[in-house]
Amino acid sequence: MADLNMTESEEMYLITLAKLAERGVAGPVPLTMLAGELAVLPVSANQMVHKLQGEGVLDYLPYKGVALRPEGLRRANRTLRRRRLWELFLVERLGMGFDEADTLACRLEHLGTDAVAEQLATFLGDPKVSSQGLPIPPAEEIQDAEEPLSQKKAGHVYEVTQIAEGTLRSFLAGQGIGEGTQLELLASSSRGDVMVDVQGTRLHLAAKAAGSLLVKESAE
Repeated sequence: MADLNMTESEEMYLITLAKLAERGVAGPVPLTMLAGELAVLPVSANQMVHKLQGEGVLDYLPYKGVALRPEGLRRANRTLRRRRLWELFLVERLGMGFDEADTLACRLEHLGTDAVAEQLATFLGDPKVSSQGLPIPPAEEIQDAEEPLSQKKAGHVYEVTQIAEGTLRSFLAGQGIGEGTQLELLASSSRGDVMVDVQGTRLHLAAKAAGSLLVKESAE
């Protein structure tokens, strides 16, 4: 996966799974339930779920259902934070009704940036719940999660937490890179490709490979 940009339709699958968990749906969500929540045909949901599974944001468990992976939950929380901040602003500051504000916030959540969301949060006094009493995910939960290696700063050591693009797993394994691998990011380019040091061996990774490696700051 070269980058983490998602379509609005893809984001809605992740958001819907996160909201179902908020409502008390425990464990994997049956595919038919997910399709019903999204008002799509089960066959369409099945196709999208398998696509998102390949991107490393959710898991499909046959005969059980769909569950968010950590990266999927991070993305869902990021979008929900934006939506609920906008909803609160539209209701409390502009006087809109809940339904109108919810519809507009659903559009704004896909357009804004994290920087704008944090400016909005500061303006609103760092609220914890939306105008409907729903939790606003904390910014730190979003910022502290793993990110693609291509988006990290050079000069730091990172631990690989997930390989988001499954088709690259064999290639990366051949380079000595898998979940748990410690690597130092030596340099990165504006194109997204990177130079890393893996156990004393320098490797050049193209943008697609670097974007598929989700990493976090190493504790070592």
